[in-house]
Amino acid sequence: MTAVPWSAGRVQAQKPARLVPPVALLDRGGKAVQLDSFRGRVVLLDFWATWCIPCRVSLPAYDDMLRRYQKRGFEVLAVNVGETRAKVDAYFRDREPLIRVLMDPKGSTAITFKVRALPTSLIIDRDGYIRYTAIGFEHGAIPAYHEQIQLLLDEPPSD
Repeated sequence: MTAVPWSAGRVQAQKPARLVPPVALLDRGGKAVQLDSFRGRVVLLDFWATWCIPCRVSLPAYDDMLRRYQKRGFEVLAVNVGETRAKVDAYFRDREPLIRVLMDPKGSTAITFKVRALPTSLIIDRDGYIRYTAIGFEHGAIPAYHEQIQLLLDEPPSD
């Protein structure tokens, strides 16, 4: 897995939208988290690593997004790829994130989602479909994240 250059990070529509596969990951406390349990919420699913320079900027930005939209049904899940819990805990020693951090120590979930570079973010609608993808991260893309998140929050679930 490689890091993406700073110039990347544009949010692009995922066409066709694809359903999130039924995946379970462990959070930092060891609790299993089913990705499909977030149906009914808009989810930003981010794949990252402690060595990834753009990830150091994106994670605090996602905390800000969570603060802004959580009451409207928004969630951020940050999936650490290929690292141990001890390494991730050390990374967050000075700043505990608001976003939920999940562990993918073998990278199998990243492979399932066809992640080729870090960071990669997926924005998932209330029905569990991946609607937008961003490979990389840059501050200039933050307005596009907000725009797509707000559009999805305004859409009712299809039932």
